[in-house]
Amino acid sequence: MATYASSKIAQLQMKEQSAWNTPADMTSGTKILQCEIPSFDFPTELLEVDSIRSGFFSPAPIAGARSGGTLTFKMRAHGWSSAGASGISGAPTEHADAMLLKYALGASLIDNYTTELGSGSTTTNVKVGDGSSAGMSAGAGIIVPSSASAGEYNLGVIKSADGTPDPEELTMAYPIQEAVSSSGTIFGTNTVYLSTACTPLTFLWQGQNTGQYYTLSDCVIESATIATAPAGHLEIDYSVKVGNWSQTPAGAGTVAYDVTDPYLPVAIGRSGGSLCTTTGSANTELPIGDLSITITNTLIEARQFSASEGIAQYILSDRNVSLSMSIPSTDALTASAWADLVGTTGDALRYELGNTPGKMFGIYIPAPFYKSVTAEDQGGLHGLSVEFGVGNYSGDTAIQSPTAEATANTDFRIFFG
Repeated sequence: MATYASSKIAQLQMKEQSAWNTPADMTSGTKILQCEIPSFDFPTELLEVDSIRSGFFSPAPIAGARSGGTLTFKMRAHGWSSAGASGISGAPTEHADAMLLKYALGASLIDNYTTELGSGSTTTNVKVGDGSSAGMSAGAGIIVPSSASAGEYNLGVIKSADGTPDPEELTMAYPIQEAVSSSGTIFGTNTVYLSTACTPLTFLWQGQNTGQYYTLSDCVIESATIATAPAGHLEIDYSVKVGNWSQTPAGAGTVAYDVTDPYLPVAIGRSGGSLCTTTGSANTELPIGDLSITITNTLIEARQFSASEGIAQYILSDRNVSLSMSIPSTDALTASAWADLVGTTGDALRYELGNTPGKMFGIYIPAPFYKSVTAEDQGGLHGLSVEFGVGNYSGDTAIQSPTAEATANTDFRIFFG
């Protein structure tokens, strides 16, 4: 008698390939993705045959390449550590969520340091107690302790450093959300940023019985949509272009499910998310109803006779990022905020979630531009649906001169802190 399998008892793993047309070894070094039930369409190109024949039947097609399929899945976003400020030292771990977004956006940089905060820090200028900016990067995020809320931390983004030792002074790209403590620890972040890189991946979808063992290789993330709302969780939908696939009935059953990364906090209360327009001296919080960021990669097949399934690789021809939000129309929407929403260019946009190191998340768009504003009904309330694009930015000054940091002057950034 056949043994059936539950769709919920499964595991999806991911690993970077060393080269195109070379599936990764999935027996070690993989990242397990704590996602909802995936979907994949197992494509095989069918080459139609329209030959002369003895009757009006359809000749069987010829099976061609097994490429061009799409893997989709959704994840509730995670932090990288539950240890809190007292239990963290050194660099953030590159957990599965950060890796996926790195492959969607192009690149990331992990700043490997914890250092003491210097006295006299402000929301716009953070002083480093040991007088050294070693390991710090312009354009990257930092986590600093709050003086307004004991035990809590806020995210800042480094714009430049003054170069004067003891203590080094870091200029922030925008004012930190709360007043900075007079002492404590500064933490580095994992900064994911927009670049032109396109990296091939292998996914392994393993199920409850031995028949559900699917290897998907030469994969590229085609799109990622980050979405959240007040009192909601931050979720990310992924769509992955698949270059080749195989099904191995002899594969082993599901292995132990050992994901230990903590979920990011729900967007409520002190740890709740906030979206602000921001300048060098002020933040203006927007009363948003929901928020989504969409990363879209335009991929072209580079065909080759000798390549597996006829595709040498996927070429990235364009990468686009847009931010959309719904805003209930209230008297809190000031004239200056309205001007930002409908101008051709606007103040920088930033989103922050969480206040505990290891479980903090942020987004920064230094040079957004207006794309559209639509007045609409939002559950019985009058509101606005607003969309922004990501423009070019060049306002950072490198710290580790003469070599500019990779995060400096990047146009879109995501932070795990």
